[in-house]
Amino acid sequence: MGGAGGSGGGGMSIKVNGCDSATAQDETANATVKIMVGAGGFTFSPACIRVKKGTAVTFEGDFAAHPIVGGTTTAGAPPEPDPTSPIKQTMAGSSVTFTMDSAGTYPYYCEYHLPTMAGAVFVE
Repeated sequence: MGGAGGSGGGGMSIKVNGCDSATAQDETANATVKIMVGAGGFTFSPACIRVKKGTAVTFEGDFAAHPIVGGTTTAGAPPEPDPTSPIKQTMAGSSVTFTMDSAGTYPYYCEYHLPTMAGAVFVE
């Protein structure tokens, strides 16, 4: 399954991995954004964000316990990794940064705790 869907904008909201582009945390004023992985349990914080093209998004946490995968997850269906996503599978370490160079929708999830531990980056 392909990765990026068009850029945000317009009045249409995009929903993926429990995130809605219309209600995602607005981080468009920031050149860098941090997402905490597994802080306080089985969550990403914030899980759903909107950023501008060129934003560096850093995931911080224990990737051995919460491996990140770019792609979608839905209850009752197998996950769908997206090899074209700028969010690459990360299974070790505690910090990784991905630069969001293209407008689009980039869902991600924890390989071990899906579909509850999931989120998305909406790039404008």
